[in-house]
Amino acid sequence: VTYGADHFYISQSDKGGLVFGGDLDGYNSYAQRGNLPLVEHVASAGISMLP
Repeated sequence: VTYGADHFYISQSDKGGLVFGGDLDGYNSYAQRGNLPLVEHVASAGISMLP
């Protein structure tokens, strides 16, 4: 499932798990702490697609 307006996709892996993806970060970061606002944006786009 792909949603172009919110730059979001969901696909199923070979083992049956769901793979979520979204926008790229606005800058390159080698930190391993993540980007919580981006995660929240991708999660809200997924929830709005699959109620």
